[in-house]
Amino acid sequence: MRCLTLAEALRERGANCIFICRNHPKNIYYLIKEKHFLLYLLEILPRIHQPSDNWLGVEQIEDAEQTLGVIKNLTAIPDWLIIDHYEIDIAWESKLREYVKKIMVISDLIDRKHNCDLLLSQNLVHIPEQFHSLVPKNCRILCGYETLLFRPQFVKVRQDYHQPTVPFQRVLVAFSGIDKFNLIKNILEHLAFLPVAYISEVTILLGLTTQSDMDVKKFAERLTQFPWRINVVNSVNNMANLIASHDIAISAAGFTAYELAFLNVPTVLLPVSSVQKEVANFLQSCALVEVLDVKFGIDQLLELWQKLEQKARLNLTRGTGLLRSIDGCGTDKVCEIMWRLAEKL
Repeated sequence: MRCLTLAEALRERGANCIFICRNHPKNIYYLIKEKHFLLYLLEILPRIHQPSDNWLGVEQIEDAEQTLGVIKNLTAIPDWLIIDHYEIDIAWESKLREYVKKIMVISDLIDRKHNCDLLLSQNLVHIPEQFHSLVPKNCRILCGYETLLFRPQFVKVRQDYHQPTVPFQRVLVAFSGIDKFNLIKNILEHLAFLPVAYISEVTILLGLTTQSDMDVKKFAERLTQFPWRINVVNSVNNMANLIASHDIAISAAGFTAYELAFLNVPTVLLPVSSVQKEVANFLQSCALVEVLDVKFGIDQLLELWQKLEQKARLNLTRGTGLLRSIDGCGTDKVCEIMWRLAEKL
Protein backbone atom coordinates (compact mmCIF):
# COMPACT_ATOMS: atom_id res chain seq x y z
CA MET A 1 0.00 0.00 0.00
CA ARG A 2 2.85 2.44 0.72
CA CYS A 3 4.18 2.01 -2.83
CA LEU A 4 0.73 2.80 -4.17
CA THR A 5 0.56 5.88 -1.96
CA LEU A 6 3.94 7.04 -3.25
CA ALA A 7 3.07 6.26 -6.88
CA GLU A 8 -0.12 8.34 -6.72
CA ALA A 9 1.79 11.29 -5.29
CA LEU A 10 4.51 11.00 -7.96
CA ARG A 11 1.90 10.82 -10.72
CA GLU A 12 0.35 14.04 -9.47
CA ARG A 13 3.75 15.63 -10.08
CA GLY A 14 3.83 14.34 -13.65
CA ALA A 15 5.67 11.04 -13.25
CA ASN A 16 4.71 7.91 -15.18
CA CYS A 17 4.71 4.99 -12.71
CA ILE A 18 4.49 1.27 -13.45
CA PHE A 19 4.38 -1.70 -11.09
CA ILE A 20 6.22 -5.02 -11.37
CA CYS A 21 4.88 -7.69 -9.00
CA ARG A 22 4.84 -11.44 -8.75
CA ASN A 23 1.40 -12.94 -9.21
CA HIS A 24 1.00 -14.23 -5.66
CA PRO A 25 -2.52 -15.07 -4.49
CA LYS A 26 -4.39 -12.61 -2.24
CA ASN A 27 -2.47 -9.52 -3.24
CA ILE A 28 -3.54 -5.96 -4.06
CA TYR A 29 -3.20 -6.11 -7.83
CA TYR A 30 -6.78 -5.04 -8.42
CA LEU A 31 -6.14 -1.86 -6.39
CA ILE A 32 -3.18 -1.03 -8.62
CA LYS A 33 -5.36 -1.47 -11.70
CA GLU A 34 -8.21 0.51 -10.14
CA LYS A 35 -5.78 3.40 -9.75
CA HIS A 36 -5.00 3.07 -13.49
CA PHE A 37 -1.33 2.16 -13.18
CA LEU A 38 0.35 -0.13 -15.68
CA LEU A 39 1.04 -3.48 -14.00
CA TYR A 40 3.41 -6.28 -15.02
CA LEU A 41 2.83 -9.58 -13.25
CA LEU A 42 5.66 -12.11 -12.99
CA GLU A 43 4.45 -15.69 -13.14
CA ILE A 44 4.33 -17.95 -10.10
CA LEU A 45 6.89 -20.74 -10.39
CA PRO A 46 6.89 -24.15 -8.64
CA ARG A 47 8.46 -23.82 -5.19
CA ILE A 48 10.07 -27.25 -5.09
CA HIS A 49 13.40 -25.84 -3.92
CA GLN A 50 12.03 -22.84 -2.04
CA PRO A 51 11.65 -22.63 1.74
CA SER A 52 8.12 -21.91 2.89
CA ASP A 53 9.13 -18.50 4.29
CA ASN A 54 10.56 -17.19 1.00
CA TRP A 55 8.17 -14.36 0.19
CA LEU A 56 9.67 -13.81 -3.27
CA GLY A 57 8.55 -17.25 -4.39
CA VAL A 58 11.78 -17.75 -6.36
CA GLU A 59 15.50 -17.30 -5.83
CA GLN A 60 16.48 -13.63 -5.52
CA ILE A 61 18.67 -13.62 -8.65
CA GLU A 62 15.96 -15.31 -10.70
CA ASP A 63 13.50 -12.66 -9.57
CA ALA A 64 15.99 -9.95 -10.54
CA GLU A 65 16.43 -11.46 -14.01
CA GLN A 66 12.70 -11.61 -14.61
CA THR A 67 12.29 -8.02 -13.42
CA LEU A 68 15.14 -6.99 -15.70
CA GLY A 69 13.32 -8.62 -18.62
CA VAL A 70 10.43 -6.22 -18.08
CA ILE A 71 12.64 -3.16 -17.66
CA LYS A 72 14.62 -3.85 -20.83
CA ASN A 73 11.39 -3.77 -22.83
CA LEU A 74 10.30 -0.38 -21.56
CA THR A 75 10.40 2.53 -24.01
CA ALA A 76 12.63 4.61 -21.70
CA ILE A 77 15.19 4.03 -18.97
CA PRO A 78 13.46 4.47 -15.59
CA ASP A 79 14.57 7.50 -13.58
CA TRP A 80 13.81 5.56 -10.41
CA LEU A 81 13.46 1.90 -9.48
CA ILE A 82 11.62 1.70 -6.13
CA ILE A 83 12.04 -1.57 -4.23
CA ASP A 84 9.84 -2.56 -1.31
CA HIS A 85 10.43 -6.19 -0.37
CA TYR A 86 11.91 -7.87 2.69
CA GLU A 87 13.64 -10.61 0.64
CA ILE A 88 15.62 -8.27 -1.63
CA ASP A 89 19.13 -7.00 -0.95
CA ILE A 90 22.33 -5.78 -2.63
CA ALA A 91 22.61 -8.84 -4.91
CA TRP A 92 19.24 -8.16 -6.56
CA GLU A 93 19.80 -4.41 -6.73
CA SER A 94 23.30 -4.70 -8.22
CA LYS A 95 21.96 -6.78 -11.09
CA LEU A 96 19.51 -3.99 -11.98
CA ARG A 97 21.81 -1.06 -11.25
CA GLU A 98 23.06 -0.31 -14.79
CA TYR A 99 19.57 -0.49 -16.31
CA VAL A 100 17.99 2.30 -14.22
CA LYS A 101 19.14 5.79 -13.33
CA LYS A 102 18.53 5.66 -9.59
CA ILE A 103 17.40 3.09 -7.02
CA MET A 104 15.28 3.69 -3.95
CA VAL A 105 14.76 1.07 -1.22
CA ILE A 106 11.93 1.14 1.30
CA SER A 107 12.98 -0.97 4.27
CA ASP A 108 12.03 -1.44 7.92
CA LEU A 109 14.98 -3.77 8.54
CA ILE A 110 18.65 -3.12 9.32
CA ASP A 111 19.91 -6.64 8.64
CA ARG A 112 21.16 -6.47 5.03
CA LYS A 113 23.19 -4.37 2.61
CA HIS A 114 21.65 -2.37 -0.24
CA ASN A 115 22.94 -0.84 -3.47
CA CYS A 116 20.76 2.25 -3.65
CA ASP A 117 20.74 6.04 -3.96
CA LEU A 118 17.92 6.62 -1.51
CA LEU A 119 16.80 4.52 1.48
CA LEU A 120 13.51 5.20 3.24
CA SER A 121 12.76 3.60 6.59
CA GLN A 122 9.19 3.54 7.86
CA ASN A 123 10.28 2.48 11.34
CA LEU A 124 10.21 5.47 13.70
CA VAL A 125 12.80 3.83 15.93
CA HIS A 126 15.49 3.94 13.23
CA ILE A 127 18.11 6.66 12.84
CA PRO A 128 20.27 7.22 9.71
CA GLU A 129 23.48 6.13 11.44
CA GLN A 130 22.15 2.58 11.70
CA PHE A 131 22.20 2.27 7.91
CA HIS A 132 25.59 3.86 7.17
CA SER A 133 27.42 0.54 6.94
CA LEU A 134 24.66 -1.00 4.80
CA VAL A 135 24.43 1.48 1.91
CA PRO A 136 26.85 3.36 -0.39
CA LYS A 137 28.45 6.49 1.06
CA ASN A 138 26.48 8.78 -1.27
CA CYS A 139 23.13 7.22 -0.39
CA ARG A 140 20.52 9.57 1.07
CA ILE A 141 18.88 8.03 4.16
CA LEU A 142 15.41 9.11 5.28
CA CYS A 143 14.19 8.13 8.75
CA GLY A 144 11.70 9.50 11.21
CA TYR A 145 8.18 10.81 11.46
CA GLU A 146 8.64 13.55 8.84
CA THR A 147 8.81 11.01 5.99
CA LEU A 148 6.04 8.56 6.96
CA LEU A 149 3.99 7.74 3.87
CA PHE A 150 0.53 8.72 5.02
CA ARG A 151 -2.23 8.80 2.44
CA PRO A 152 -3.76 12.27 1.82
CA GLN A 153 -7.10 11.15 3.29
CA PHE A 154 -5.45 10.78 6.70
CA VAL A 155 -4.21 14.37 6.64
CA LYS A 156 -7.69 15.60 5.76
CA VAL A 157 -9.43 13.55 8.46
CA ARG A 158 -6.92 14.56 11.10
CA GLN A 159 -7.90 18.20 10.64
CA ASP A 160 -11.12 17.29 12.45
CA TYR A 161 -10.03 16.57 16.00
CA HIS A 162 -11.00 13.06 17.09
CA GLN A 163 -12.40 12.91 20.60
CA PRO A 164 -13.28 9.30 21.55
CA THR A 165 -16.42 8.50 23.46
CA VAL A 166 -15.70 7.46 27.05
CA PRO A 167 -16.60 4.80 28.06
CA PHE A 168 -15.48 3.36 24.73
CA GLN A 169 -18.37 2.18 22.54
CA ARG A 170 -17.01 1.54 19.05
CA VAL A 171 -14.13 -0.99 18.85
CA LEU A 172 -11.81 -1.56 15.88
CA VAL A 173 -9.85 -4.83 15.64
CA ALA A 174 -7.20 -4.34 12.93
CA PHE A 175 -4.79 -7.02 11.72
CA SER A 176 -3.87 -6.55 8.09
CA GLY A 177 -1.09 -9.13 7.75
CA ILE A 178 -0.55 -12.78 8.58
CA ASP A 179 -2.34 -13.59 11.84
CA LYS A 180 -0.01 -16.43 12.84
CA PHE A 181 -0.94 -16.13 16.53
CA ASN A 182 -4.68 -16.39 15.81
CA LEU A 183 -5.09 -13.05 17.56
CA ILE A 184 -8.33 -11.97 15.88
CA LYS A 185 -10.28 -14.94 17.21
CA ASN A 186 -8.67 -14.62 20.64
CA ILE A 187 -9.55 -10.93 20.84
CA LEU A 188 -13.17 -11.56 19.85
CA GLU A 189 -13.49 -14.30 22.46
CA HIS A 190 -12.06 -12.03 25.14
CA LEU A 191 -14.23 -9.07 24.14
CA ALA A 192 -17.30 -11.26 24.59
CA PHE A 193 -16.48 -11.63 28.29
CA LEU A 194 -15.27 -8.13 29.09
CA PRO A 195 -17.50 -6.43 31.68
CA VAL A 196 -18.07 -3.55 29.30
CA ALA A 197 -21.70 -3.80 28.30
CA TYR A 198 -21.63 -0.30 26.82
CA ILE A 199 -19.85 -1.52 23.67
CA SER A 200 -22.16 -0.88 20.74
CA GLU A 201 -20.13 -2.06 17.75
CA VAL A 202 -17.03 -4.05 16.82
CA THR A 203 -15.39 -3.72 13.41
CA ILE A 204 -12.88 -6.35 12.30
CA LEU A 205 -10.53 -4.86 9.72
CA LEU A 206 -8.78 -7.53 7.68
CA GLY A 207 -6.00 -6.79 5.22
CA LEU A 208 -6.02 -8.06 1.67
CA THR A 209 -3.32 -10.52 2.67
CA THR A 210 -4.83 -11.64 5.96
CA GLN A 211 -4.78 -15.42 6.12
CA SER A 212 -8.05 -17.32 6.60
CA ASP A 213 -10.24 -14.24 6.36
CA MET A 214 -13.23 -16.43 5.54
CA ASP A 215 -12.63 -18.37 8.77
CA VAL A 216 -12.67 -15.09 10.69
CA LYS A 217 -15.96 -14.07 9.10
CA LYS A 218 -17.57 -17.43 9.85
CA PHE A 219 -16.22 -17.32 13.40
CA ALA A 220 -17.67 -13.85 13.94
CA GLU A 221 -21.06 -15.01 12.66
CA ARG A 222 -21.10 -17.83 15.23
CA LEU A 223 -20.52 -15.50 18.18
CA THR A 224 -24.17 -15.15 19.02
CA GLN A 225 -23.32 -14.21 22.62
CA PHE A 226 -22.20 -10.79 21.42
CA PRO A 227 -24.75 -8.15 22.46
CA TRP A 228 -23.46 -5.76 19.80
CA ARG A 229 -23.12 -5.54 16.05
CA ILE A 230 -20.03 -7.06 14.38
CA ASN A 231 -18.78 -5.78 11.03
CA VAL A 232 -16.05 -7.57 9.05
CA VAL A 233 -14.37 -5.58 6.28
CA ASN A 234 -11.38 -6.34 4.08
CA SER A 235 -10.59 -3.03 2.52
CA VAL A 236 -12.32 0.31 2.13
CA ASN A 237 -11.49 3.43 0.15
CA ASN A 238 -12.18 5.73 3.09
CA MET A 239 -9.83 3.98 5.52
CA ALA A 240 -9.07 7.16 7.47
CA ASN A 241 -12.76 7.82 8.12
CA LEU A 242 -13.29 4.22 9.17
CA ILE A 243 -10.42 4.34 11.67
CA ALA A 244 -11.40 7.74 13.08
CA SER A 245 -15.01 6.64 13.65
CA HIS A 246 -13.93 4.24 16.43
CA ASP A 247 -13.23 5.00 20.08
CA ILE A 248 -10.59 2.33 20.66
CA ALA A 249 -8.51 0.02 18.47
CA ILE A 250 -6.78 -3.29 19.08
CA SER A 251 -4.10 -3.77 16.46
CA ALA A 252 -0.75 -5.20 15.47
CA ALA A 253 2.14 -2.73 15.46
CA GLY A 254 2.60 -2.32 11.72
CA PHE A 255 1.97 0.88 9.76
CA THR A 256 -1.67 0.84 10.88
CA ALA A 257 -0.36 1.67 14.35
CA TYR A 258 1.06 4.94 12.99
CA GLU A 259 -2.25 5.73 11.30
CA LEU A 260 -4.14 5.10 14.54
CA ALA A 261 -1.76 7.32 16.52
CA PHE A 262 -1.90 10.03 13.84
CA LEU A 263 -5.70 10.10 14.10
CA ASN A 264 -5.62 10.12 17.92
CA VAL A 265 -7.42 6.80 18.35
CA PRO A 266 -6.65 5.12 21.71
CA THR A 267 -4.99 1.83 20.87
CA VAL A 268 -3.92 -1.46 22.40
CA LEU A 269 -1.01 -2.78 20.35
CA LEU A 270 -0.06 -6.45 20.13
CA PRO A 271 3.40 -6.58 18.50
CA VAL A 272 4.05 -9.86 16.66
CA SER A 273 7.78 -9.43 15.96
CA SER A 274 10.88 -7.85 17.47
CA VAL A 275 10.59 -4.94 15.04
CA GLN A 276 6.97 -4.38 16.00
CA LYS A 277 7.90 -4.48 19.69
CA GLU A 278 10.31 -1.59 19.12
CA VAL A 279 7.61 0.38 17.33
CA ALA A 280 4.96 -0.40 19.97
CA ASN A 281 7.21 0.68 22.85
CA PHE A 282 8.09 3.88 21.01
CA LEU A 283 4.44 4.74 20.35
CA GLN A 284 3.56 4.00 23.96
CA SER A 285 5.94 6.81 24.92
CA CYS A 286 4.44 9.42 22.61
CA ALA A 287 0.82 8.49 21.84
CA LEU A 288 -2.35 7.19 23.45
CA VAL A 289 -1.09 3.61 23.22
CA GLU A 290 -0.73 0.63 25.56
CA VAL A 291 1.20 -2.54 24.69
CA LEU A 292 -0.16 -6.04 25.25
CA ASP A 293 1.65 -9.37 24.90
CA VAL A 294 0.28 -11.75 22.27
CA LYS A 295 -0.23 -14.33 25.02
CA PHE A 296 -2.59 -12.06 26.86
CA GLY A 297 -5.45 -12.88 29.19
CA ILE A 298 -8.75 -11.19 29.90
CA ASP A 299 -7.37 -9.40 32.98
CA GLN A 300 -4.48 -7.85 31.03
CA LEU A 301 -6.77 -6.63 28.25
CA LEU A 302 -9.25 -5.13 30.72
CA GLU A 303 -6.45 -3.35 32.62
CA LEU A 304 -5.09 -1.65 29.51
CA TRP A 305 -8.60 -0.85 28.29
CA GLN A 306 -9.30 0.98 31.56
CA LYS A 307 -5.94 2.77 31.42
CA LEU A 308 -6.76 4.14 27.97
CA GLU A 309 -10.19 5.28 29.13
CA GLN A 310 -8.61 7.14 32.02
CA LYS A 311 -6.14 8.87 29.71
CA ALA A 312 -8.90 9.73 27.26
CA ARG A 313 -10.88 11.34 30.07
CA LEU A 314 -7.86 13.53 30.78
CA ASN A 315 -8.00 14.75 27.19
CA LEU A 316 -4.62 13.24 26.25
CA THR A 317 -5.80 11.98 22.88
CA ARG A 318 -3.48 14.23 20.93
CA GLY A 319 -0.47 12.36 22.28
CA THR A 320 2.75 13.90 23.50
CA GLY A 321 6.26 14.48 22.24
CA LEU A 322 7.01 13.79 18.60
CA LEU A 323 3.46 13.00 17.50
CA ARG A 324 2.47 16.62 18.08
CA SER A 325 4.87 17.58 15.29
CA ILE A 326 3.67 15.16 12.62
CA ASP A 327 1.94 17.06 9.81
CA GLY A 328 1.26 13.92 7.75
CA CYS A 329 2.95 15.37 4.67
CA GLY A 330 5.76 12.80 4.55
CA THR A 331 4.70 11.46 1.15
CA ASP A 332 5.05 14.91 -0.42
CA LYS A 333 8.44 15.39 1.24
CA VAL A 334 9.74 12.08 -0.12
CA CYS A 335 8.48 12.96 -3.60
CA GLU A 336 10.24 16.31 -3.46
CA ILE A 337 13.53 14.67 -2.47
CA MET A 338 13.20 12.10 -5.28
CA TRP A 339 12.47 14.87 -7.76
CA ARG A 340 15.51 16.91 -6.74
CA LEU A 341 17.80 13.87 -6.88
CA ALA A 342 16.49 12.98 -10.33
CA GLU A 343 17.19 16.51 -11.58
CA LYS A 344 20.86 15.99 -10.76
CA LEU A 345 21.17 13.23 -13.36
